[in-house]
Amino acid sequence: MTVLKQTWSWDGVVGESLIFDSQDTKSMNDEELIAFINNNWVEVIGQATFKRDQNGYCFVNFNLVTY
Repeated sequence: MTVLKQTWSWDGVVGESLIFDSQDTKSMNDEELIAFINNNWVEVIGQATFKRDQNGYCFVNFNLVTY
């Protein structure tokens, strides 16, 4: 499984994202995907947002902090 990890700052928010190929995550619901991330990549603290787009990617944004 290929994953892109980003750390970003935008419009007063700092956060992290993991971007997956949607085919790799299609069998997981949001809770299962968070558990998978926590067990294999990084610790997700607080709420996460999910976006599965029409281009075949699944974006998971997490560890969001406003400034």
